[in-house]
Amino acid sequence: MNRQKMSVWLAAAVLLMPLGLPASSLRYSGQTRTEGYAAGDTDPFFEVDPALNSDFLLPNATVGPDATHISAITGHVSFGRLSSYSHVGGAEIIATPDLGYFAGLGVAFTDSVTIHGASTGFLSLDISFDGQMTKSNEADSIARANLNLMTFSSLGLVTNSTGIGVNWINQTAAVLAPHNADIFSDLWAATTVTPNGGGYRTQGQATVLIPFVESNFDISFSLGTAVFCHIGCVSTSDFANTLLVGGARILDASMVEIPGAFLTTGSGHDYAAAVNEGGGGGGGSGEVPEPGTWMMAVGGIGMIVWRKNRRR
Repeated sequence: MNRQKMSVWLAAAVLLMPLGLPASSLRYSGQTRTEGYAAGDTDPFFEVDPALNSDFLLPNATVGPDATHISAITGHVSFGRLSSYSHVGGAEIIATPDLGYFAGLGVAFTDSVTIHGASTGFLSLDISFDGQMTKSNEADSIARANLNLMTFSSLGLVTNSTGIGVNWINQTAAVLAPHNADIFSDLWAATTVTPNGGGYRTQGQATVLIPFVESNFDISFSLGTAVFCHIGCVSTSDFANTLLVGGARILDASMVEIPGAFLTTGSGHDYAAAVNEGGGGGGGSGEVPEPGTWMMAVGGIGMIVWRKNRRR
């Protein structure tokens, strides 16, 4: 597989940043690529704008060009909760060696926020980050995940941008990869990447402090997973229990909760509710399904979008 194309696909799927997303919206963007099988190439995309707390999306694209090969993505998108799962796998094709399979899914929500009782300070949020990666231990195999946060002023200018990722590339160990991690510094420090079941488990939960200098702004979270390997191989990035956001509080410059201050959102979602550990996700078990299992379980379903109460 062309390395330049692979890099573009990985960047597009994993770094689904919320630039340009309107307030109170849900969005996903995915790709599957099965080199040598053009029918395995998909580019699912969907957006709900405006979106309410009752809205959600269930991205799902499963491609099986034959009985022993698979490229699949699935996830969940709603306010305060994101999950993303990407999987590729299959037996070696002797007649056509070195074929590359790719799958990637980015999911995001953006919400408009109004702070009542304060015009400057910090929005405190509890965030959990949890996932499992499993893949063949070989050269030219990749499993990645990225969690990103951005805020925008009432004029649409970026006021905060931070992120944390996990990269497992080729035969090296999986490692954390922060970028502009000042706001996520506590989450980064609390996140561990440990060997687990032939792969790596990523777990972390922390309180993050998001500065604001006006009472009205937009906040966006995005989560992406991406995998690649040469057939025969298996590669899975399962972050179906991430992201969960809650526990909102309004703090002053001394990190003291401001009496009477509270927030409302365009979606109507209550970010003050406690984070429900382990409650997210689209069925991510941390186990890697065999290609045949995927074919029996979800083959032929294609892309599913389930959306309720689209209009206000």
